[in-house]
Amino acid sequence: MGGDFTYQDAAYYFKSLDKLIRYVNKRQDNVYAFYSTPSCYLKAVNAHNLNYTLKTDDFFPYCSDSNACWTGYFTSRPTTKYFERLAFRFSQVKLRFASLVISSSAL
Repeated sequence: MGGDFTYQDAAYYFKSLDKLIRYVNKRQDNVYAFYSTPSCYLKAVNAHNLNYTLKTDDFFPYCSDSNACWTGYFTSRPTTKYFERLAFRFSQVKLRFASLVISSSAL
């Protein structure tokens, strides 16, 4: 969807969203698109009394540049997650070997 500064031109994006909303509402019988707020959305969701499972995996830190690290967000990029986990495993193996070397040299 974009970075932190993708939506600086609000008029452009609202105009585009207006077009999208009109398009969806003209062509879909079972869908009604409209502007809303987080509180209105949550009120509508909570009105259905649904229970959701808590997602606890697939979160990882990501750095978009040297001074911009993000944590706590979910990504659906399986390849990125695979390589992050692979790198983490190598890092853990390195730490274990280092601790073995240090402990064996202390004998």
